[in-house]
Amino acid sequence: MSETFLNQFTFRIGWKKKESIELFDTEYDIIIKLKAYYEKDGVTPEQEEAYSTYQTKKKELEKELQEVLLQYREDAKESFVPTMLVIERSGKLVLFCDDVNDPDNGIVICFGVQMQIMLQDDYL
Repeated sequence: MSETFLNQFTFRIGWKKKESIELFDTEYDIIIKLKAYYEKDGVTPEQEEAYSTYQTKKKELEKELQEVLLQYREDAKESFVPTMLVIERSGKLVLFCDDVNDPDNGIVICFGVQMQIMLQDDYL
């Protein structure tokens, strides 16, 4: 693990930092969270690689996210607000979004070969 990499983050029940993401021509502030139970756990090589890949392919992934969200719901542009990108210990990326029409039931988009959308309750 690179110390320079980890210096970008602050530990608060996971390694976190603020960033922005653009969806549907709107820029949103989100939290990037690298999962870790204890500060001494640091981050895994898979998390570091996943974050690096995300940064490199960010614009491409944002476009793909828009397409997947619109397939999920026609009013996605007005309905979903991204709040947090979680990078699991395995390197898996999961974007949490609030649903303005249903505040109790946000969604998550799991990145992979094919992006998958599910309710936050089902993911957690």
